[in-house]
Amino acid sequence: MNQPETHADAHVRARQLARTGAIAEAEREYARVLEAAPQDLESLNFLGLCALRAGRPEQGVHLLQRALAAAPDDLETLKNLGAAHQLLGQIEVGQELLRRALAREPDHYVARLHFAYGQEQLANPRRALVEYFRAVTTAQRRGLWLSPETTPEGLRELVVRAMSWIRQGRPELFHGVLEPLRQRFGAAALQRVSRALDLYLGALPASYADPRQRPLFFYVPDLPARPYWPRAEFPWIEQYESTCHSILEELHEVLRAATGFEAVHAGLDQQHQARLLESSAGQPAWDGYYFYRHGRPYEDNAGRCPRTIAALDALPLMRVRDHGPESMYSALTPGTRILPHRGVTNARLVVHLGLVVPEGCALSVCGEERGWRPGECFVFDDTYEHEAWNRGTETRYVLICDVWNPRLDEPERLALAELTGVIGDFNREAAFE
Repeated sequence: MNQPETHADAHVRARQLARTGAIAEAEREYARVLEAAPQDLESLNFLGLCALRAGRPEQGVHLLQRALAAAPDDLETLKNLGAAHQLLGQIEVGQELLRRALAREPDHYVARLHFAYGQEQLANPRRALVEYFRAVTTAQRRGLWLSPETTPEGLRELVVRAMSWIRQGRPELFHGVLEPLRQRFGAAALQRVSRALDLYLGALPASYADPRQRPLFFYVPDLPARPYWPRAEFPWIEQYESTCHSILEELHEVLRAATGFEAVHAGLDQQHQARLLESSAGQPAWDGYYFYRHGRPYEDNAGRCPRTIAALDALPLMRVRDHGPESMYSALTPGTRILPHRGVTNARLVVHLGLVVPEGCALSVCGEERGWRPGECFVFDDTYEHEAWNRGTETRYVLICDVWNPRLDEPERLALAELTGVIGDFNREAAFE
């Protein structure tokens, strides 16, 4: 005896028809389901979208409103109905529905694409650009919207529109940041920064003076490409080293207090930490007693170490809003190895001042090893792959900070500081970092 067909069977058949492009046949299947089950969400959404694409927006909205009444928090219905209202010119109504969808699923790139279009219609160009960028990058990270073949036919026109906004809007926004400085210093003074920005935006092909150098974020061309930098480049280095005794005294006071250190990779899950640290002696630990982290001051730590702060403040620290400087007492426990990694930009260099250095501790940049010595510092470019280890029996302590690349002129430093801050703002808004 034949079993009666279920809605699930009809759904499967309708989906198969839709996947093969037999949309009219799929519509008929979903219409039959809807006759038997008037609140069936899948059928209401499919038929509603079909009505919209066929130029019957009122019918489409009516079907989608029925779906929303049946399931007020259904994500797909919120997205579809929001887009439908925008199609009818009811932008604010559509935006509210799309906001509800994105509150439930922030990475829903199709809902965000429609939300961006609504922001464009409301004459909010900055917000539209951010939302278009976030929608496209989220989809492309999943291998979608990379070509017509990876973009659903019904979305292609809107995706192309988003791509156009991104191609035009990001260069306008970021080059606009540099314009007041070009007026002040002249275009020639910022030519290298302008080229760096074009490299970042993909307007110029990446070309590195040293193929081993790979900044994770921002590459400034025509700077010397060196894993380690010679001391002669830094006229302040001997004066800085002369403060080591005072710095070491404050480090010992901090260690006696036994507070203030935090994991350098705090906030990362164990899987990510495993890619950065390993140990031959139990749990790996790389901790920092921060004075600045991502440009944010640690005032309590600084207050306990005034002589260290005075020594650091005498250096050309890379000060960039929400990014730099970075400075800390760096503690690496016995057995810990910091695995190979790279830094974000060659506009900065990293300074290590040895404080407490047991035997068996070293840094390697591009395979060239250097051991720390108490009271001495060296400077390296962390955009080269580098690693560090402590194979000794005591914890190693080094004072770490980052400084501007000495080959950058003052106008370039001002431009890079302003530009990096604005790019960071944009990327945070677009959840791109």
